[in-house]
Amino acid sequence: MYNFGSPRVGNKKFSEVYNEKVKDSWRVVNHRDIIPTVPRLMGYCHVAQPVYLAAGDPKNTMDNMELLEDGYQGDVIGEATPDVIVSEFMKGEKELIEKILNTEINIFLAIRDGSALMQHMEDFYYITLLENVRSNYRTVPRPQLTEEKNISIG
Repeated sequence: MYNFGSPRVGNKKFSEVYNEKVKDSWRVVNHRDIIPTVPRLMGYCHVAQPVYLAAGDPKNTMDNMELLEDGYQGDVIGEATPDVIVSEFMKGEKELIEKILNTEINIFLAIRDGSALMQHMEDFYYITLLENVRSNYRTVPRPQLTEEKNISIG
């Protein structure tokens, strides 16, 4: 099963059961698509096998990463249960708060400039996939045809 740009659709238990039952499931997400980040609270979770796409330089293409560097897709609180939040606070309250703030600021800026919704459109998924294919695969040169090999049917 492949889906593109889907929001979170269930709680942690739902995602665990889904992941157990549907082994070949892929969730393709454009890096700045806002839709996969909602709903942000109330324990909603994504199912497994994310494939994050980023346009441009192939080194920016992220495949199956749990958390992107800017935290945009990795929503720090949205999928966390209270025990996870408490353990994160114990690791470093200041760093966690900075991460949450930076994530929220990045999402707000993407909403404000319109890129968050544009990245959700089908055309942008197509363009990003095409760019990734072009940057990761080399084309095989075609052999030159000589006049001797040209055959005309007439």
